[in-house]
Amino acid sequence: MTLTLLGLVLVAVQPQAVDADTELHVLIATFRYVFEHNHARGGNAAVCVGVGSRQSPGPVPATLLDSLREFRLPVLQYHECEIDRRGRRPRLVVRASGAEALEFTAHDPRLLSPKHGVVTMRYYEDMLSAAVYHCSVVAVGTRWRVKTCQLVEIS
Repeated sequence: MTLTLLGLVLVAVQPQAVDADTELHVLIATFRYVFEHNHARGGNAAVCVGVGSRQSPGPVPATLLDSLREFRLPVLQYHECEIDRRGRRPRLVVRASGAEALEFTAHDPRLLSPKHGVVTMRYYEDMLSAAVYHCSVVAVGTRWRVKTCQLVEIS
């Protein structure tokens, strides 16, 4: 679609579907970026990660999980965690141990061009601190990297 306004030609960019291999590399770059730049207060036993809808994130590919193993906390699939509603406030915990956990989930990865994509990332800690970021990712040679992550929601 093209729109001419004040002599300028504006072209609407239609997001493209992401093939599985590209999506994997986009997600790896984005998860690694948010892991390296998060401001978690500490005291958490693990990080629970997922991809998909905000209400019910699904599992991440095993390759993505393996790429995050070097970080200081164990990285678990989202389904290995649950909301514990006992106590003063709900909290995200590891199912097996009941220990507190962080959440990082990715939503709606899209390509805007063959070398530029966007991913929405959600961060949740102890049911008190939450943020949503829109991250812009670019292909540099054969690798994807995060160009920016813009904070769009915070609590």
